[in-house]
Amino acid sequence: PILDQYGNPTYAPYTVTYSRVYKTTPEWGTSGTFSTCTECHEFPLTTSYPSVQAGVGDSHQWVDEYGYGNLHAYNMGYEPLSCKTCHYGIVTQPNTWSETSYGVTIYNPVMLASRQLHVNGTRDVLFDTTTPADYISTSMWGSPPASYDLTGAVYDPAAKTCSNVGCHQAQTTVTWGAPYRTSDSTECNLCHQM
Repeated sequence: PILDQYGNPTYAPYTVTYSRVYKTTPEWGTSGTFSTCTECHEFPLTTSYPSVQAGVGDSHQWVDEYGYGNLHAYNMGYEPLSCKTCHYGIVTQPNTWSETSYGVTIYNPVMLASRQLHVNGTRDVLFDTTTPADYISTSMWGSPPASYDLTGAVYDPAAKTCSNVGCHQAQTTVTWGAPYRTSDSTECNLCHQM
């Protein structure tokens, strides 16, 4: 891609279509618990090649053309980020998970702390400032764990950007859903350049 004045790649405009696969839900007022993610819709939020290329539009988890998991669920080879890291208040408990041999994370549903926030029609990003975001080593890297304080982290929904997020290293502002492929170092550097 062509680089801008800051060395970041530029792209032709693209359109991202957001959709969810919903289950048939009981009528309002019935006794369903509606306490975990899978009672109403698909989970986890995962996109894959070829329908989604370069992880564009959703930074939860993207499965590339080789079948490998990427982005926040992959978490650079460390344990995947828990939903509560960026959606605190909606969920407050950490996720349990497993991982395929290709690094595709399989999250287990997590108990909702606030159904009101969960169904308010807004993509609420509220950083967990009570617990540091930990990079806990897995067999891939074998390096010691590191913790990142998210106290100063903020999300701008209009610009879809996160700022002052410690785990993004020297990148003070990152754009949610920006194109990302491990084969393109300029795209990698958009999110976690040292």
